[in-house]
Amino acid sequence: MTTAARFGDERAETMLNMAKEALRNVERHARATHVIVTLKSIDESHLELRVEDNGVGFDPRAATSTRRNVYEASNSSKIR
Repeated sequence: MTTAARFGDERAETMLNMAKEALRNVERHARATHVIVTLKSIDESHLELRVEDNGVGFDPRAATSTRRNVYEASNSSKIR
């Protein structure tokens, strides 16, 4: 069994939802022409989802801390 296969359905669904949201944000805001999505096993209990694009950026310090934003979704995210 691969490391990624050890993660349960709930975690897999969470990762899928995070990837979907990040891709929606790229589509809506970034004006990107290329997107790279990678899912990497860090160790037996951690996965890293990375979404990178060539779109326009923004200042993450300007984002509010009270709402989910592109900065959170597009940066490496780890689920334990």
